[in-house]
Amino acid sequence: MLNPPYLLFYPDANRDDVPDGDPQVLLTGFGMEDAQAMSNHLTWGPDGWLYGVNGSTTTCRIRGIEFQQGVWRYHPITHEFELFCEGGSNCYGVTFDANGLGINNATNNWGAASDIAAAATDLNAALTQLRTQSQAFRSNLSTVQSRHGFTQPMVNPPQPART
Repeated sequence: MLNPPYLLFYPDANRDDVPDGDPQVLLTGFGMEDAQAMSNHLTWGPDGWLYGVNGSTTTCRIRGIEFQQGVWRYHPITHEFELFCEGGSNCYGVTFDANGLGINNATNNWGAASDIAAAATDLNAALTQLRTQSQAFRSNLSTVQSRHGFTQPMVNPPQPART
């Protein structure tokens, strides 16, 4: 649970949706200067990290990292905290597409879900093009390696064994 200035965890060993006790404070230092820009939108990433966003007019000071607008992440097993990216004005969301590509929603960036969907479509098209180019590169590399294997004995003829 994100309750600035804290990221909290409520243990629930028997999974009955009733906390087993007081929360554990996982992180502290999320800024609280401006209610519309506080850290928000917890989202699980495809990499197992918990992602969140922070707006432009609150300052976070977490584990020696000071930042305002951006995307941050926390690993629930290793308890690592990282500033994933900065910028984007007031951030109001982060999501991941089917390929694991992260998309950040912020004011003065993408303002609506339709804009995020359009951006995801554009990015997926670019990803498809990169994959096609990568396959062509692999094919060309394979041809070069085959030719290199064929010409290698001519360039570096085997040396007679020394007796």
